Amino acid sequence: MYDLGRFNYCAGSTCKKGQKTSLSWKLDPKESLSDYKIVVMCGEEVTSYHVHRNILAVGPRRSEYFVRLFQSDTEVTEHKTGKSSIQLEEPAACAFPLMLDYMYNQSENLESVLTTENAISMRFLASYFGVEALFDDVNKFIQKDLIYKTAPAYVTYADFHHDEKVLEAARALCADNVCNIEPAEMALIPLKCFRDIVCLYTLNHGGRDIMSSHIVAACQEHTDDVDQETLLDMTSIDKMPAIAPKDAMYLFHLSLKLSLPEISEDGSTLHERCIKAMAHNWLSIVLPDMVSNEDCTARKGYHDLSSDLKVKLLEAALCVAANLVDPDDVLSEYRQTFQ
Repeated sequence: MYDLGRFNYCAGSTCKKGQKTSLSWKLDPKESLSDYKIVVMCGEEVTSYHVHRNILAVGPRRSEYFVRLFQSDTEVTEHKTGKSSIQLEEPAACAFPLMLDYMYNQSENLESVLTTENAISMRFLASYFGVEALFDDVNKFIQKDLIYKTAPAYVTYADFHHDEKVLEAARALCADNVCNIEPAEMALIPLKCFRDIVCLYTLNHGGRDIMSSHIVAACQEHTDDVDQETLLDMTSIDKMPAIAPKDAMYLFHLSLKLSLPEISEDGSTLHERCIKAMAHNWLSIVLPDMVSNEDCTARKGYHDLSSDLKVKLLEAALCVAANLVDPDDVLSEYRQTFQ
């Protein structure tokens, strides 16, 4: 082995021996010889990124937005100042440095940084700045990640970014899996999107009364946004032909609050269907001392009803009870509660 000497260019200088630093927007702009600055404004928060034109506009991960900007023959302000100022909403602003990492590191694997929560923001940035490679890679992730468990979150994020393609797919997935998604998770979806999901729902995808639990959870989450038209649309008999007894009292009060029609020739109003559902839970109304605490939940709100409505509900409950049990058996059990 020949002694050919060591590299000593940095001898006596401030360079660290053996230091190898990849080009990055995270470096000090003097050290990286940054020749451009991107200022991202998000509300009152302003963040500056010291970048490089060749990274932004050259290579397989280039941005067509910056290609056009840097190659423009017109004297635009950005050319003179060496700076672009961009207004982004918070989710996109948080994802912006991830996009820069992707553009700087040609071997960057998005699988390690993409999540259900940021995928739509990254897809938005890829479209906004024209980064085709990023758009394709994000799409591959979403194709695998979009399942019924993540569908409600995708509906929310896609609606925020006005991503109609993902929104359409996620809404349909939610509608097909109403019986598999927890009402509390579905309720976090914006009400207008939830209303669309209800319209897509068919009875083939769940029980006859499964939708009532989802509608109650959504109405409780978006109390101030529920109006008469929305409630009528979501609770139509073709979408919610049956109401779970535990949901009936809440929907009954809501129908009264929003002045929904009370009577129809075919008994299809929400008001009438709620009474029918509560009547089938007749024990909690006629003999509340004989039922469990869980069954009594269906009775919550009963004391807030007017006397006329209580009588109406009691009559319906008695009619159901008369067809189901022997009156002597009911009285016998009722007497035992006082022994």
